Amino acid sequence: VGGSATSLRALVGTVLEYETLERAVRVLTGGPIDDVAKRFELDPRRVRILPTGVLLLEKLSELLGQPLQIGKGGLREGVILTLLNGAGSA
Repeated sequence: VGGSATSLRALVGTVLEYETLERAVRVLTGGPIDDVAKRFELDPRRVRILPTGVLLLEKLSELLGQPLQIGKGGLREGVILTLLNGAGSA
């Protein structure tokens, strides 16, 4: 869902919490896919699958009990930073 989080930044900003994720679903389903894609400069294929990513992120936020923050890097960068900080050591 990393691509979903990155795409959501254009729709709702960098904090993903219940309200912003619900707003994202309303925006994504509130009009024709091509119109939404053009408005937010997203690929129409991404807009088509993004509501599923939103639901997954919403569930993750719920399980963690806190909002999610969209970082500037990706998963690989996070793993590298974790390993550099020694958190990946056994």
